[in-house]
Amino acid sequence: MSNCQGTAPSSGWWIKGFGYFGHQDDRDNLEGYDSTIAGTMLAYDVPLGLDTRAGVGFGYARSTIDGNTNNASTDIDTYQGTAYVGHDQGPGSPMGARLSAGIIIPATGRLCSPA
Repeated sequence: MSNCQGTAPSSGWWIKGFGYFGHQDDRDNLEGYDSTIAGTMLAYDVPLGLDTRAGVGFGYARSTIDGNTNNASTDIDTYQGTAYVGHDQGPGSPMGARLSAGIIIPATGRLCSPA
């Protein structure tokens, strides 16, 4: 937020993406894995005053873990709806509140080779 004269707060859309890529080698008797997480959040917020905003948003993320042996894999789709209110009293003094609700839909699989 800006307290400069002539910069009235306005309503608007915002979008933010995120991601993570990881790898763990096999260790001792433990199987290693590769992991990936990617997602985004899309929201719309409005000013409730000079230093206060409220909004609603929707997010999606996909998480994947693939084991290095035994053809093991896990995929998780995460959907989140959120409503939020934020207030900033100035530099170094942020205050806010957030209310969120989400649903997680897991899809897992493991392929086994015949012995």
